[in-house]
Amino acid sequence: MRLLVTRPEPDGNTTAARLRSKGHDVIYDPMLRIAFEPPAPLPDGIQALAATSANAVRALAARADADIFRALPLFTVGGATARTASAEGFTSVVSADGNVDALHDLLVGRIDPAAGAVLYVCGRDRTGDLEIRLAGHGISAPLLVAYRADGAERLAAETVTAIEDENLDAILLYSRRTAGIFIRNLAAAGLLDKCRPCRALCLSEAVAAPLVEQGFAATRIAARPDAASLEALLEENS
Repeated sequence: MRLLVTRPEPDGNTTAARLRSKGHDVIYDPMLRIAFEPPAPLPDGIQALAATSANAVRALAARADADIFRALPLFTVGGATARTASAEGFTSVVSADGNVDALHDLLVGRIDPAAGAVLYVCGRDRTGDLEIRLAGHGISAPLLVAYRADGAERLAAETVTAIEDENLDAILLYSRRTAGIFIRNLAAAGLLDKCRPCRALCLSEAVAAPLVEQGFAATRIAARPDAASLEALLEENS
């Protein structure tokens, strides 16, 4: 199959290589580019960390004072972020194995509000209100904005050619923001109509929403919000 992977580096390159090893023809055209923010001062009284993306963990690990964090309990939204944390030297990692709702429930069940705050390490552009929801349970969750994801301004030439030639079997999309940027760049290139018949394989219903709104009828949702479940859709649609 000829696939378009839109995930940012470094996960996108890893995904593209894995799919190529399975015999797929992969175009790698990330819709986001990750950049770490300058290290911000840390609040006092932190008892644990929370992260909803692997990039948040990587940004934290890149700080000069990263060793301060590595021994603290780190709660992650899913297994991929947890594995990244372990690889980066974090020694106490617990995964919610789900979405932000699952992470919220995990923190509420594990954290004693009287013991200190949970530092929520996140990106500049984020969805959801985890810190507000935790506050409703008396848990302080100050934000540490550790990275930003800059949107691509246009589609790569190889992507444009594949869509123009109707030579694209499926598009893999991992975040709602990525999907929105992809739609924007399709529209700018005058390719929305050409691309609508393509299968759009999405990590969640939220990711799929911008495509559904634009009339992409062949949109499929992963059974779980993880890369393995998303790639399993390739077998269903081959």
